[in-house]
Amino acid sequence: MFAAAEREIVHAYLRDKQFQDTILQAAEAVRITGGHARIDEPRLQSPPIRQLVNILAQSRREVLAIDRPIRVAIVFAMWKEVRRLLPASGDNPLGEDCLMRKFEWLDWLFAGTPVDWHLYAVDDDCPQDSAAVAERIGRQSAYADRLTVLRLSDGFPYATLPLSRLASLADSVKGGAIALGVLAAAQDGCDYIGFTDCDNSIHVGQFGLCLGVALRNQALAVSGERLSAEGFIFWHEERPTAHDHELLVSHMRQMLVPEKMAISDLSSALKLFDASYFRRVVERLTVFNFSFDEDLALIVTHDRIPVYEPPYVFLDSFEESTWHAHGNHKIQHERLMGVLAAARANGVAFDPDLADTIETLLPTHHDLEALLDAGAPPQMVGASEEQMGRPETMNPREIRAWVTKALGARA
Repeated sequence: MFAAAEREIVHAYLRDKQFQDTILQAAEAVRITGGHARIDEPRLQSPPIRQLVNILAQSRREVLAIDRPIRVAIVFAMWKEVRRLLPASGDNPLGEDCLMRKFEWLDWLFAGTPVDWHLYAVDDDCPQDSAAVAERIGRQSAYADRLTVLRLSDGFPYATLPLSRLASLADSVKGGAIALGVLAAAQDGCDYIGFTDCDNSIHVGQFGLCLGVALRNQALAVSGERLSAEGFIFWHEERPTAHDHELLVSHMRQMLVPEKMAISDLSSALKLFDASYFRRVVERLTVFNFSFDEDLALIVTHDRIPVYEPPYVFLDSFEESTWHAHGNHKIQHERLMGVLAAARANGVAFDPDLADTIETLLPTHHDLEALLDAGAPPQMVGASEEQMGRPETMNPREIRAWVTKALGARA
């Protein structure tokens, strides 16, 4: 658990423009001096911010080395994001002004380079009409020509893959919106297409690291890794997945597919792909809910291509997260079932015993809720992320025994 002072610093990073500008100034100083800049602002010495400054400095170095024109698109989905799209205020204390920050941070990153960048903000049938708010913000900014706002509902029902697989707009939870944005960016002739989250949890200035890796290695796929030694991940203390009893779901999800996934940090929202390849991948998507990331990873795993995984910093924006509206147990259940569906669709082998446990003992999110309410199995108490998915941590037979015990005699 992070100290209160560090939580306040993360809160400032998410919402305080003056502090955000200070972070960029520090990153530029570190880049210029090779890491020897004197930084007097105490908050910049906080481990997550210090690491972010270093990664931003390296990210900027990478793009300054680019010597040919490149068109880069960044896609993000919007659903009930109005409050985070708007600035913080007395009526909206958790506002992040996140679209303006994306504009400003990408402008900082690519200034003075031959990179032409563009944002694709895609409304995932948002009941608050996030698209209208994004359009207004873009129109009133200096970056109107760098923004395309799309609505998933405008083309529904779709006639072409992958969106023709959407039975209803409600079936999309991020996945359909990202797919629409990727297809639009590819149609517009972008060379590389990345995607991220709507909020400020991921500083988009870090995309330079991904782009540099992609160009240097002629890579088709780059996925940021928060859990590496040089990365950093900050989870809000109220996010359920940070608790021991939730680790069992993560363990089962990772253990379902014995083959090592091509993407280590499955739910990473700092991903960048060669546009032509990404379009082909997106057309094969079959899952559009919270398992979209797992489906994407399994397609890439099936293709046997190398995925480069540079480090990055993730600072959780949870208070206004759409996680609350969807419900933790429903999300976790969708992700668990989605791995199975995606594995079957992509011809990737999965553990049949664990699959049977999930499908017979946990067929609904209500069953998963009852399992989680029973508490954590001993193997999960204090377990690290590195232990997730390993049979020696908790094998399928032990998992079935625990689920049976927790839910009563159902097997």
